[in-house]
Amino acid sequence: MKPRELVYRTLEFNKPQRVPRQLWLLPWAVNNHPQMLDRIKRDFPDDIVHAGGFLKTHPKTEGNAFEVGQYVDEWGCVFENRQSGIIGEVKDPLIRDWSELDKLREPHEVLTVDVPAVNAFCAASDKFILAGCCPRPFERIQFLRGTENVMMDLAMESPEFFVLLDRLHQFFIKELLAWAKTDVDGLMFMDDWGAQRSLLIAPAMWRKVFKPLYK
Repeated sequence: MKPRELVYRTLEFNKPQRVPRQLWLLPWAVNNHPQMLDRIKRDFPDDIVHAGGFLKTHPKTEGNAFEVGQYVDEWGCVFENRQSGIIGEVKDPLIRDWSELDKLREPHEVLTVDVPAVNAFCAASDKFILAGCCPRPFERIQFLRGTENVMMDLAMESPEFFVLLDRLHQFFIKELLAWAKTDVDGLMFMDDWGAQRSLLIAPAMWRKVFKPLYK
């Protein structure tokens, strides 16, 4: 059974031969355990892949997200990284104060999806292919505003917070719609809601603020 069919059968509860595989990795694993990783990838190849890089215009970034030092992402967020192979943290958020909201510039380059190139990639593969984007509103607003500020915004129900969140949401809708015009098998979005001991916000607040966005 080919990987694409395997994933579709799994989604349809239609007696797949096995559970589909997709190994998410940071470069740290490649740097520190290359032989073991090669063995895993050889014996258990991915059934699901991403169609990354198929943009007509690439967004401007600076540095390397996985190397020691600073990395500026497509939104202008500056990440500080102290360990090679992993992702750093934003120490100085772009919008510390609401007077700085005009600093925000959406990376419209990510909307320039090269549809023919994506479709050719899909046609040449037997894998289940996910779009080359992954909206994550809760994480993105933390990168822009800072985690402590976001928690205070939620607690105080700051009007400006909801303006910013809606602005992000509308942009992510455009991004997903751009990829929905291609032949990819699936779209995806994500967020990280778990600490080591508990959820990061109350479930009632999650249902009120974020569940409607995901829906």
